[in-house]
Amino acid sequence: MSYRPQRDSIAGSTHDSRILMESGLRQLFERHHVPVGCHLLGDSGYPCKTWLLTPYLNPQPGAQLKAHKNTRNVVERGIGQVKRRFHVLHGEIRLSPERASSVITVCAILHNRYGLLFKVLNSGDMLIG
Repeated sequence: MSYRPQRDSIAGSTHDSRILMESGLRQLFERHHVPVGCHLLGDSGYPCKTWLLTPYLNPQPGAQLKAHKNTRNVVERGIGQVKRRFHVLHGEIRLSPERASSVITVCAILHNRYGLLFKVLNSGDMLIG
């Protein structure tokens, strides 16, 4: 799972879906500049888009409920992974909003770029090369 940082120039009270709809990321998806099969995950507050997966509002028992639980599990594990990797994200960030945004952005970039390297280093395997 990878993370895409959002703009830090928008007030904290702005809904995530508005930020996404005004972002360059939305344009990349809508102009088909993103590989087929790539999707974003959003909550029920996001609009219906072919590239944006949102949960069923009232999942039916069976396949819908299972898909809902599995997706939520993947998201929660991903967030937990980043928070464990970067302890600064595990609790309250006592920085100005601008500085906190920069820290979160850097953590997302490092997670995306070096995720595999972190796994290898944490496993105790030796790197050769």
